[in-house]
Amino acid sequence: MSNLFDKLTPEQQAAVDSCFKRIDIDRSGQLTEEELGNMLKLLGEPSTPEHTKRLMKEIDTNGDGRVSWLEFRESMAKYFLN
Repeated sequence: MSNLFDKLTPEQQAAVDSCFKRIDIDRSGQLTEEELGNMLKLLGEPSTPEHTKRLMKEIDTNGDGRVSWLEFRESMAKYFLN
């Protein structure tokens, strides 16, 4: 996995960290599909089951059904850097 996260500013890195902690309701260190759906709602984005599944598939690069901190931070880094 590339390390795009390191290319973010310290402020952006802190924002990504804070966001992950807010979304990770059960504090497992991994995001479930339900937690991703909650994130979409917080952002005012469509949170249909189909959209959430598509997002999960995109971010969950190892295919284990959960989004790890590393997967989340790389996905968010792509967002900030584009």
